[in-house]
Amino acid sequence: MPGTHVSHGDRHRDRSHNTFESLGLPEDDLTPLPPSPIQSPIVDPIIDRKDEEAENEQAPAKKYAPGLWRRYLYRVHQYSTYSFSAFLVLHFSTAVVVPTLTSSLNAGDKSIILARVVYQSQVFEPLILGSLAAHVLSGITLRLHRILRDKKWYSKRSRLSRVSFTGVLLTPLALAHILVCRVAPVAVDGDNAIISLRYISRGADRLPQGTLLAFYTSFIALSAYHVSYGWAKWLRVRKSRMKYVRGIAAVACITGVLALRVIWKDADQVPIFVAAKYDEMYDFVESLFLSRQSLL
Repeated sequence: MPGTHVSHGDRHRDRSHNTFESLGLPEDDLTPLPPSPIQSPIVDPIIDRKDEEAENEQAPAKKYAPGLWRRYLYRVHQYSTYSFSAFLVLHFSTAVVVPTLTSSLNAGDKSIILARVVYQSQVFEPLILGSLAAHVLSGITLRLHRILRDKKWYSKRSRLSRVSFTGVLLTPLALAHILVCRVAPVAVDGDNAIISLRYISRGADRLPQGTLLAFYTSFIALSAYHVSYGWAKWLRVRKSRMKYVRGIAAVACITGVLALRVIWKDADQVPIFVAAKYDEMYDFVESLFLSRQSLL
């Protein structure tokens, strides 16, 4: 009725009565209970906090630590390519592109000497070699971890991707190139001031025909593929644009082969006294392998 005040308790009782009738339950058989707060167990805040801290110290060590070190190692593997890729662009431009465009060893030698001032300085050379070592070692560690993980979880061995496979093939070739063109000159002559493209052509005369040509052709082709497709992976290039990556790798391979043709064409134009020094350096490399074979 108008002006009649209905309390909240009355409305609640009406709703409860209607609910009982709809369910067919006798309201008189039910014992009403007074509302009361839910009692929570008393917890000692000091003990609870200590237990929580202990769990937080143990749980991340078991659950997150392997993922963290793998994530950081992956970043090392990725970021180590930056400085070394900058060196590759500079070295490829001077040792491959310049002699290809000019069809002249002299132009290639001059450009190498100018670039050597940069990448063989006391600042940049340790950075370049350190980046290469970090990239190779982190890649090997990540691959071994993946092999052990897949063997434990899936009882099978994971397959190498094409980028990883070319990296495996490229590693010994890169180490051999560093040994011949950097370590041997320093060990024999104290520096590599006389090293030029003619040093490579001199090696072609010493080895069986086609050996050094096959070595550097493989070296250039694997490097072009590994670097191009590796950067495409870092940059997450879409499939629709991978044709440009393939084009870059193909152009690098063709340019490298043309540069090798220029080097081999002028292989006999090495001064006698310089050729004698080159022979000493190659003898040093051969002695390392011969001494290793005698130990075996």
